[in-house]
Amino acid sequence: MREFVKYLSPFVLILFLISFTLNKNKTNTSEINLSYTVNFKSDSLKNKLIGLKWAMSYLGANLPRGSFNAAITNTTNNSFTINFSKLGFNPEALGVIYQLTDSLKKSSEYAFKKNIDVGEFIALTIGVSETYYKITGVKKTLSEFKKHYAFNNNLKFAVLNSTVAFHNRIVYLSDDSIINKQAYIAEESDGLILDKKFTAEVFETFDIMENGQLRFAVYNKNGDLISSSKNSLGKAGKPAKCLWCHEIVISPLFKETPDVPNFISKKQFSDLVKMRMNSLNAYRKTLNSDIDFTKTQEHTQMELLYISYMEPSLNRLSQEWNMPIGTLKKLLKNKQLHKHEEFKFFGDLYNRNDYLNMAPYALNSIPLSVREEIEK
Repeated sequence: MREFVKYLSPFVLILFLISFTLNKNKTNTSEINLSYTVNFKSDSLKNKLIGLKWAMSYLGANLPRGSFNAAITNTTNNSFTINFSKLGFNPEALGVIYQLTDSLKKSSEYAFKKNIDVGEFIALTIGVSETYYKITGVKKTLSEFKKHYAFNNNLKFAVLNSTVAFHNRIVYLSDDSIINKQAYIAEESDGLILDKKFTAEVFETFDIMENGQLRFAVYNKNGDLISSSKNSLGKAGKPAKCLWCHEIVISPLFKETPDVPNFISKKQFSDLVKMRMNSLNAYRKTLNSDIDFTKTQEHTQMELLYISYMEPSLNRLSQEWNMPIGTLKKLLKNKQLHKHEEFKFFGDLYNRNDYLNMAPYALNSIPLSVREEIEK
């Protein structure tokens, strides 16, 4: 560079040095360093990468065959780099991801560690509904969603006994069998259908993305996007909880529910869901993707990533903070322990939000819950 610089005029030299400095300091927002810890007996880097791959798919990445492995570089014993530009995201989604990576790279946590945890990244994307909406490109209003798909009153089903709603639900199916025209709306209310007092307060929707994954959104009674369904109406929660419950399927009925006049019957509904699930499976088989939809439990690796981050064990914190377990026990002696209701093998766990000020570095702000909307 010195040999080149000596031939430049002073003015050009100044411009060159400014440009060189800016480019040198410019953050490469297309990639980020992610760290990981081994949390339990069967845990491994391989499983963590499987979980991250499913997270990218849930966010809408097309993941052409071989793209995920090509996007992972600089693998060490506790971190790796991922390049999002190689995963098959559309330009709009990449723009949102680049804004997030730029923000994270400027955080105190990243400055201290030179990375963020892979579970933290999932918590900040899939676990933050507004970010999930922007990356996946959901319709901004319920009106837009309805206009995009063909809905009519002939394909609506009354759910009097729901595993999700505390009261009743009305499910609308789009009137089209083509994969990219299939969509669903579940209306929630505290009024009962048979009493003719059902007035929808929340609308939970999903459609199917180009990569074969389901895409979820929740709207209020005004048709505006909201982060979660109302806790008072049921257990639907945030889009991340929809993903956990639906996994990769258009869910069938789990409870017996009676037929209601002016609605399609339980048999008609079940037959339609089965037929559409078969067509979705057939579509997924045509995709030249890194996601193997026949491996129906692989998505669990993604859930283990964000759960173990949001609810860390003492062993995990010891690795993260590079602190002896004995010292940590004394530091956290007043913090309540619990066990995860679904994954008991995690052992005794803490809630990360309980000790944000105790870490040896400033932690990034994370949601109170990935799946549930928790009122402050």
